[in-house]
Amino acid sequence: MALRPALRPGPEERRLRSEPGSILKALGKITSFNGGNIVTTSNPVARTTSNCYLIGMVTNGLWVRHDDPPISGPTHGYRCDSEYVTAPNS
Repeated sequence: MALRPALRPGPEERRLRSEPGSILKALGKITSFNGGNIVTTSNPVARTTSNCYLIGMVTNGLWVRHDDPPISGPTHGYRCDSEYVTAPNS
């Protein structure tokens, strides 16, 4: 029972549950998404994607993200040269 207060929804969660369509309205305001750099940055509202991709290699039986360019760089390890990626509807 000690966890019960932590499991109760807060005021923001209660508001979102009480207003029909409020979650969709909130999602409609997200114009930049990258999931913490797990995927390339895209704009879900405009339905646009990026021209970036990454290179993975199998090393010792495991998929390993190849760091060229470096993961600590401005593109977070993604190559953004657009040579091999064609955006939808282009």
